[in-house]
Formats: sequence, C-alpha cells, structure tokens
Amino acid sequence: MKILVTGNAGFIGFHTAKRLLERGDSVVGFDVVNDYYDPAIKEARLTILVFNHGRHTCDFTYVDDIVKGVIRASDDVAAPNPD
Repeated sequence: MKILVTGNAGFIGFHTAKRLLERGDSVVGFDVVNDYYDPAIKEARLTILVFNHGRHTCDFTYVDDIVKGVIRASDDVAAPNPD
C-alpha cells in the first residue's frame, strides 16, 4: 500500500514511516525541514528512510520546494481588478 506521511523528518513521522517501510508499505514523505530543532538530525532521518540497506525505499518532497513553485506560479498571475 502507498501511504503519505507528513512530517516524516520529525520524531513521530520518522518512526511511523520507518515502521510502514519495515511492514512492506510504500511511503511518500512530506516535510518542511525547518530549524525548530537541529536540521542535521532531520536530514539524517530522511537519509535512513530514503536509502534503506542501499536501495531507494521512500519518495520524499520538501514542502519548501512546493511552496516556492506555488509562489512562482502566483507571481505570473495578474492581480484582480478591484473595479
């Protein structure tokens, strides 16, 4: 089964995603990876999830990448006319 896990660089999301992968599920991860606490810890967790025993096991999307894309797209849209 393919499952979306949000916040999978954090403690709960990481362990949830890890358990799902161990169970044989496919995981799509989604996280902002901010500096609420050490980003190096979050990056290490993502490395564990993405490369499990030398093989690619988890798809991951950075929220910032999506937000930047949305902002770029919205910059191309003309502002509504108030009249």
